[in-house]
Amino acid sequence: MLSYAQAAGRTIDVRDVLSYYPIIDDLRRYGRPIDLDPDTLRTGLYNQHDFDKVCVPDLFAAKRSILIFFGFVTPQRVRTYEAILRAKIAEGVTVRCVARPPHDNGPIPYDDGRAALDALETMGCIVDTRKDTHEKIVIVDGEVLWFGSLNPLSHTNRTGEDGAPG
Repeated sequence: MLSYAQAAGRTIDVRDVLSYYPIIDDLRRYGRPIDLDPDTLRTGLYNQHDFDKVCVPDLFAAKRSILIFFGFVTPQRVRTYEAILRAKIAEGVTVRCVARPPHDNGPIPYDDGRAALDALETMGCIVDTRKDTHEKIVIVDGEVLWFGSLNPLSHTNRTGEDGAPG
């Protein structure tokens, strides 16, 4: 298949593939926020400043389930998402979080990791811990997938990493 693609296919500039402009009208039609960083608009990759603007509306739209995988967790980022997670749980949406246990929470102090996971459980989230997880994934209702390098429950807005919609 690869040999055929090389022989018969055409080369497409990755900037054209990643360009956000072809879908900007769709975002307007669906009421998605479009006040995004010029680099986000140019590449279609969400940076740390734009990630919450586009992920949070998907969380608000959840009807059945929210599943969040994250390698690290901080109390500050849990507080950022607390109101939406509590509201969705009150509506009967199942919220499951999969994270590393506090003693494997990278550079984040044990007590902070424990406090963050405890806060998630207190608000009604199902919390599973896995020693080696490092995925950064958000799945809403089994239909919307956010996959990238931004971790919604730990990033500090000081990272240069981007998260790409899936």
